[in-house]
Amino acid sequence: PGMISYNCPENKMPACLFVVPPLLMPCPSHPTIAYPAYPLYTQHLVIAQQQWAIQIPAPFAVQQQYVQRSATDAQAPFPSWARLWPSAIAMAHFLLQNPQTILHKRVLEIAGGIGLPSLVAAGLASQVVYSDISDEAVSVAACNAKMLGLQNMECQCFGWQRLPKGLTTDVVILSDVNYDPRN
Repeated sequence: PGMISYNCPENKMPACLFVVPPLLMPCPSHPTIAYPAYPLYTQHLVIAQQQWAIQIPAPFAVQQQYVQRSATDAQAPFPSWARLWPSAIAMAHFLLQNPQTILHKRVLEIAGGIGLPSLVAAGLASQVVYSDISDEAVSVAACNAKMLGLQNMECQCFGWQRLPKGLTTDVVILSDVNYDPRN
């Protein structure tokens, strides 16, 4: 009970996600990282035969906070970033199976959501800049980077409409822009 398994699309890859029952955990404390607005739980994944554990916002809290926000702001967007999308899992799998794509390169992830591809890329790239337009998403990604001890990953709040001046990159990742909100 409470366990979910996921097979990658079109059976082209072996099962790449295994979720154990969630355990609510606080974000690792760090003075430069804002605490996420949601309680987090640890999600365990197996991607390309590697074990991963990342913090994910608790779905009940995301839904509850959205309901509260939308009661006072009819235009409040649903925080779709707070879900680990199959596209992010597929991208993470691709990066691990094709490390030459990012090995020793500067990587930029735009609209990163939870940030799984950035977290994976940080193990291979020389530098990773994760970005999302949501400061809540950036906070969760920063907590994961800190928890995983990633020194070469920087988390920033911006969207593709306004890229920071001076930002240079070799590879751009856009996995969480490929999803179907009905899923």
